[in-house]
Amino acid sequence: MRRLTTAAVLLASSFATTACIEGYDTRDPRQTDPDTDNDMASVREDDKDCKEVSPTNKLMVIDSMSDFEANVPRSGCWDLYGTLRIQGTAITSVAALNGLRSVDHLEIVDTGLTTWDTKRTVEVYGNLFIDGNDNLTGIANMSLERWPENPEYLLGLTVSDNRALTDLGTLAYIKELDTDLRIEDNGALTAISLRELRVVKGEIEITTNNNLTALDFNSLKKVDGDFTIRMNTKLEAFSASELEEAKNINLMNNPKLRTIDPFTDLTTVGILTIDDNDALQSLSGLSYVQFATQLIVKGNSQLSDVSGVYGWTGIALGVRITDNPVLPSCKVAAISTCVGTMGGNMVNERNATDTTPCPTVTCQ
Repeated sequence: MRRLTTAAVLLASSFATTACIEGYDTRDPRQTDPDTDNDMASVREDDKDCKEVSPTNKLMVIDSMSDFEANVPRSGCWDLYGTLRIQGTAITSVAALNGLRSVDHLEIVDTGLTTWDTKRTVEVYGNLFIDGNDNLTGIANMSLERWPENPEYLLGLTVSDNRALTDLGTLAYIKELDTDLRIEDNGALTAISLRELRVVKGEIEITTNNNLTALDFNSLKKVDGDFTIRMNTKLEAFSASELEEAKNINLMNNPKLRTIDPFTDLTTVGILTIDDNDALQSLSGLSYVQFATQLIVKGNSQLSDVSGVYGWTGIALGVRITDNPVLPSCKVAAISTCVGTMGGNMVNERNATDTTPCPTVTCQ
């Protein structure tokens, strides 16, 4: 099992409690209370008698068809209070989950599934981990849902190493994540559009999706951790036009990335690393940024223009721009002149050699 170690970590860190926490409404939206108003009524009328299933150690593992018969209610709606792990190539259908409505956490690991063919949409209230399913082509009948105001259930999403996956399906409608978003090593995935996602309270990692050509984060406002786009060999462009906050941004080893669409709402960022993007010619998409902790630009073989940085008001820990063979070193040196506050060092090495003295540069 390629990722069960990671899955186990997710499981250990994510078990929920239903104890009352001062200041929060921890009621389970899967239940109804006839003595209250119906403000929790995501539960449909025909689901009032859903069975509650609480497996031993909060974990139900299904890795053979006989496990369905042994563990799954044969009729009616049911909710799993714990983690459901579906694993192994023997699992080619999950229709035998019957009336499953929701789980706390869901792991789909190394199965023979081609689709998630449940009889109804399954709601996941915590971590969703989909890894190593070589025949899985699309994701449907599945959604990430939040318990209202309950801080104990943390939404997170990992979709990795699913070589036939072409579509995120219903997962494209995620609006907020409490932990990380990781989409990695999905060789057939050509486009990622998460146009309703606004907040990620962990990291974003979009890595080694070798046929990915388009990436749309146009509603994303905030990333509390690092925002990394790395080693996507066919990615030509990505957009995150409404991004206002990110800890650090890493654009690394995307050899066909031609442009950085303007971060029109991003004024402050931590460390900004632009490394080995061989088709990138300009940093004009960074012109709206005002302040960065540090700027690192390295090994971009066609980069010739860094004037998008000239209008910044400050770079706290300085600049390191190296090994960009067609970028005139005079244009790099102009950053020191144009940026209002330059802390730290200016490292300008192995870029294109200019005639001396450097020509006058117009600051933004």
